[in-house]
Amino acid sequence: MSFLKWLNPFEWSALAVRIVGALLLLGVLAWWLNSKLENHYTAEIKAETQAATDKATAAVTARQLDNEQNRTKALDAKVKKLEAVAANTKRVADADNRLSDALRASATAKTEISACVQRADTLDIVQQTIRGFAARVVQECDRHVADKVELTEAWAK
Repeated sequence: MSFLKWLNPFEWSALAVRIVGALLLLGVLAWWLNSKLENHYTAEIKAETQAATDKATAAVTARQLDNEQNRTKALDAKVKKLEAVAANTKRVADADNRLSDALRASATAKTEISACVQRADTLDIVQQTIRGFAARVVQECDRHVADKVELTEAWAK
């Protein structure tokens, strides 16, 4: 008798609602079960991925900190070099002023032998000062080249 009930077109809508409801319930149950299984099997992979991401982020942060420290050191070294060059320049300017004063003073006493000796001594001192300054400039240049090489090697690639 129940088979004849299915043949009745008036019962089809109720039957269709039951079938759709059962299919929906089965679909929701399958989706929920799939998400639980997926979470169970991928939890370890997700944890490993998160750990690798955290490690990479820490490495990038450390590298950025290193680069910033290297940059700060390089700027400090540059400032120190500029201060040394400025001090050397001031010393040379002072020596030049002293030489000019000595030459002016010796120009007035050209005929005296002691003035000639003094002038020769002054020129000798000037020559020694220029040699010393040239040696310091060469040393500064050598240090500058060495610092450039060292900073280039220390800078992050």
